[in-house]
Amino acid sequence: MKRLNWKNMSIALSIILIGIIFMAPIIPDMIRWIFLVIIIILDGLAYWYVNHTIRKNIAIGHSIVKIILVLLILIPNTLFSGFIRNISTKTESYDIHFVGLNDNKFESVNEFTNKKIGILNDESSKIGYIYPKSIVEEAGIKVKFIEYTSYIDSIQALINKKVDLIVLPGGYEKTFNNIDGFKLDISTLNTQYEVVKKEKSNLFSEHQDILNLVLIGGDNPIEENSTVGFNYDVIIVISYNFKTQESALISIPRDSYITNACTGKKDKITHTGWYGAECLTKTLTKFLGIEIDKYMLIDFEGLIDVVDSIGGVTIDVDQRIEEQDENRSFENMIVIEAGEQKLNGREALAYLRHRKTLVDGVYGRSNHQEQFILAMIKQLAKPTSWFRINGFLRTVQKSVITNLSGNSLITYYNDASLILSQNGVDALMPERLEFKTQDAMIYTPSFGKELYYTIIESKSLQTVKEKYKTINEIE
Repeated sequence: MKRLNWKNMSIALSIILIGIIFMAPIIPDMIRWIFLVIIIILDGLAYWYVNHTIRKNIAIGHSIVKIILVLLILIPNTLFSGFIRNISTKTESYDIHFVGLNDNKFESVNEFTNKKIGILNDESSKIGYIYPKSIVEEAGIKVKFIEYTSYIDSIQALINKKVDLIVLPGGYEKTFNNIDGFKLDISTLNTQYEVVKKEKSNLFSEHQDILNLVLIGGDNPIEENSTVGFNYDVIIVISYNFKTQESALISIPRDSYITNACTGKKDKITHTGWYGAECLTKTLTKFLGIEIDKYMLIDFEGLIDVVDSIGGVTIDVDQRIEEQDENRSFENMIVIEAGEQKLNGREALAYLRHRKTLVDGVYGRSNHQEQFILAMIKQLAKPTSWFRINGFLRTVQKSVITNLSGNSLITYYNDASLILSQNGVDALMPERLEFKTQDAMIYTPSFGKELYYTIIESKSLQTVKEKYKTINEIE
């Protein structure tokens, strides 16, 4: 057997290493060229040393170093590429429940013949309108559909026996059981027939210099990749102009009194989650006057895992906090003392959810949410976060639903990395905007009583809209 030629192997490894560097999706262009220059210099010095000294075995050490570099670059990029492929293929489930009163029992959809079924009057709603009609059509039966502007209206109609059945999304038992003090007797309702429809699509989108993204925190566990049937407790709009490097974020109070784009009614913005993430993006587009069509949704359990996967986040806590744990239990209260500290996933969730003892109440919670996002950006920007990339990507893939394509994620990642390398982490920090708000009790016909709302003052809304408009202008 011929002795291994380490010098030739070193040359081959250099070629392989350069190829990997230029093909790796998560390495910014500037870093690629820096790597290339370093490899050329090191190779030049190594080969000069080999040819001018008697220590020929330096090529062995040089080759081993290159093998280690190949593995250090190849493994994270392979994981990242797999993550991008998976996230670019979106499989969304739609859990459709035909719900009736407990004293009604239907064994199959065929027994719905000549029954009155309450659906939404939103023709774009797959759960509330499209699928119920197609299910009935496929069964070849005749029913009378009665349209309502919201799920609450249809539930009220069922309880008052104006219809025989209504259509609700999965998880309705929890979502509609206790709505801010308004009690619907969900125990009188029963799922008579359930259908799960799945749609698979590939996400492709052209890269744009401007990213308008809404980050959503939901109170129900993510099931079957569905964004429907939640109360959206955290709503943060981030706008980035990667060309001008202008950016801003704002947290929308969950009880904000805003026109729901899907029902046409004034309602709490948290209730857009009953109809899905697309309903929220449509509502925000009309509300803020900029095109917002991208979203990322994470449930509370997923947030704990994501924070833990990057080793926690450092936050300067403004006051002592005592909050229920992730299971909303008072037996294992989470206590966070005031001061700068690193929070783990459970503590971060408590910090985001807490409101009752905050000096600024709802605004204080919004402030915490914005502070948390900035802390996450800073943590991810640290070089040490690279070594946690495997766990982080696995967690995000499991816990986050987004309509951003993998192609867009790579490009935005590279844009952000370039800004980071040129101008530092502060250049990535979005400007924090805020609304001036007032509390109000407003009579709500669907509920038949006054509910608590957060009213956003028109002057502060206009200021925020102008800022987002400026960011969205391309020079």
